[in-house]
Amino acid sequence: MKVKKKKKTGIVLVITLIVIIVSIVISLSFKMKKDTKNSPVEITKNFMDKFNKLDKDVISNIKYDFKDPLNERQKKEYTKVIHRQYEKLGYSIISDDKSDTEANIKVEVNIFDYNTCWNEAGDYIDLYSYKFANEEKKVDYKISKISKCHEKITHIIMFKYTKKDDKWIMNNLDEDDIRKINGTY
Repeated sequence: MKVKKKKKTGIVLVITLIVIIVSIVISLSFKMKKDTKNSPVEITKNFMDKFNKLDKDVISNIKYDFKDPLNERQKKEYTKVIHRQYEKLGYSIISDDKSDTEANIKVEVNIFDYNTCWNEAGDYIDLYSYKFANEEKKVDYKISKISKCHEKITHIIMFKYTKKDDKWIMNNLDEDDIRKINGTY
């Protein structure tokens, strides 16, 4: 009888030890997963993916970057053009440089070159101004040209982070970086 009791005690001890080890492994994996989600690289990827997915936070911040005045119809057309830009935006993380409290993530973005297409449309309008009776027609032509733009350009954007309370916080992008993403730089 003592042998059976020792076997049961040994089995209980082994099972308890296995449960403890599994618990430790699970808690460590959750901590590692949490740390990965809070990494500057992951935050940058999530930020850029919001553009491709036309996330409401991104869409609500679309700004018109050109000097020409737009009417309501033209604003809607311009918004469609920017949606196309975001959906087709390509990016790759080139490098990440991280210290204990600061990080820099270098990202290459590949976007439609709306700025060049807009300027070329402006040059055409200047050359053939007699074809464009008013400002509305000029802007319609420019929006039409950027909506058909297929030329791509690559820009580098540096995402900067600061660590506060063990959490990485992305610093605001400057206006030029936003324009790079929009293709209007």
